[in-house]
Amino acid sequence: MEVMKRYPLVTVRMNTPAILFASDDREPLRAELEYLAKLAGGRPATVLGSGVLPYDADPSMVRYAQEFAATLRGV
Repeated sequence: MEVMKRYPLVTVRMNTPAILFASDDREPLRAELEYLAKLAGGRPATVLGSGVLPYDADPSMVRYAQEFAATLRGV
């Protein structure tokens, strides 16, 4: 991400480990999202995703991640 600061128009995708969505424990997911937000450093051309969702992903965890990530804008 340090190198990418020189290329602000290039979008960088950061993926959350898919296994976190198959759990009912929100704490590891929250910690990962906070870590990725800090790593992105408020870089505007950064996309947070999961790459894939496991078949047994808990829909409430996906919604939680979406809602929590929205609070991290500008971190």
